[in-house]
Amino acid sequence: MRMVLLCRGWNSGINESLALAWRQGCPDMTVDVCDVERLTRGGLLRRGLRRVLERGRDALCRPAHHALLARRLADSGCLEGADFALAFGTLIPVVEGGPPQFIYTDHTIQANLYYPRGLEHMRRWQAVMDLERDSIQRSPMVFTMGRHVARSLLEHYGLSSRRVRCVGAGCNAPPPAAPVPGRYASGRIVFVGFDWQRKGGPALLEAFARLRGRHPQATLTIVGARPRVHGWGGAVRVVGPVPLEQVGRHLAESAVFCMPSYREPFGIAYLDAMHAGLPVVAWRLGAAPDFVLDGRTGYTVEPDDLDGLTDRLDRLLGDPDACRRIGGQGCALVQRVYTWQRAQALMWRAIQDDLGLERHGLPDRESHLWVDPALSPQTAPRGPGKSPVAST
Repeated sequence: MRMVLLCRGWNSGINESLALAWRQGCPDMTVDVCDVERLTRGGLLRRGLRRVLERGRDALCRPAHHALLARRLADSGCLEGADFALAFGTLIPVVEGGPPQFIYTDHTIQANLYYPRGLEHMRRWQAVMDLERDSIQRSPMVFTMGRHVARSLLEHYGLSSRRVRCVGAGCNAPPPAAPVPGRYASGRIVFVGFDWQRKGGPALLEAFARLRGRHPQATLTIVGARPRVHGWGGAVRVVGPVPLEQVGRHLAESAVFCMPSYREPFGIAYLDAMHAGLPVVAWRLGAAPDFVLDGRTGYTVEPDDLDGLTDRLDRLLGDPDACRRIGGQGCALVQRVYTWQRAQALMWRAIQDDLGLERHGLPDRESHLWVDPALSPQTAPRGPGKSPVAST
């Protein structure tokens, strides 16, 4: 049997992790990877993706670009002889006459309705919404990382629960070899993310300023982003981009992880932090409420509630034992539920059912994390990004 994983660019290391999980989980299957970014002339998609991440516009928002990509994908021959394909993302075209193309995604365009300023982002992607809907409708089944995306597929795209499976995701950063002694009493807060504004860096810095009177020994380490921060002395350290292999070292010497992201389709950085034994503090948005469980693996706070954000950080910095306990519970949750191996096994079982193959893998009771909104422990989205559909 042969499958083709269709992906786009680096995707924060997701492509490599996903391909490895499939090869390990199905050693008798040929798993080929097709990076559709390479099919476009002159790296157009690479430059377009970069601008989309910064401004939400450009190549990926234009139907003509996707028409070109569909032609290139059909002409490449990469799908010939494949039993099925798995596309990471909802905007990879479905080739006419090709093999069944399943989707695995951390986002939908209409899931923007669950975030602050959601309608503004919807407008930016308006021109390709029909293309996305077509890909989703033509896919036999859509797998999601987070419950909010599964909810969006049911509410906004009209898919039946039979065609939606929330399978989670896994970590990308290798866990630290050993935590630094005394880490939970260190007062160190760590932020990991490249997009300082979108990932809530300014809000974290404001909360950190409020904390300084109560925790003068507290420090903030910023990994990935390079914001211009002045007047903090050694209290704020800007590390900037580092190889993925080095992220674990910064997690291992910290007491708390905080990234109050305003738009985080999933948040693998949260899982990396939990895997390293850190309690997590985040806005109550996106997939964060799936695994950042209040008082158990961290805390979620309503967006822009700086008092709440400051209070949760204050609680954790003032109680090293709580940090250790909550961090340990988060690590256990990640090891038990949020692994690439488990996500792959959940997808493979559902694909076997859909293709009429003999089933192997997880038992029936573990066929997915969540399907029906009525069964979800997550409440409907609240605040400015609340979906009109979700409120019914």
